[in-house]
Amino acid sequence: MKFAAYDDVSIYGIGDTAEEAVVTARSKVRNDDAEFNVACISDDLAARIDHNGWDGSRQTFKIDDNGFIVETTCQ
Repeated sequence: MKFAAYDDVSIYGIGDTAEEAVVTARSKVRNDDAEFNVACISDDLAARIDHNGWDGSRQTFKIDDNGFIVETTCQ
């Protein structure tokens, strides 16, 4: 299980811990003070995001009943 740092628009960082996900996200947005929510994410989705990135203008997600980020993008 991995963690993802996100906001209402996009997923910005993935990590093995919540803290690592936030550090990665802050690095990507180049803002050491940026605030993010953190949720669990499946290893499969985390690997796809690590490989392809996340396009917040084309891809969508939600937090499921178990507290995991799941992709909701229509394919």
